[in-house]
Amino acid sequence: MVRAIPAIAVLLIAVMLLFMQGNRPFMVPPGF
Repeated sequence: MVRAIPAIAVLLIAVMLLFMQGNRPFMVPPGF
């Protein structure tokens, strides 16, 4: 359970980046 917390946090950050980038396919990496 403890090891899953960082993975969930990374997934949440990735979702936030996708929403900020707009409606794009998951294959397109966000611009840094």
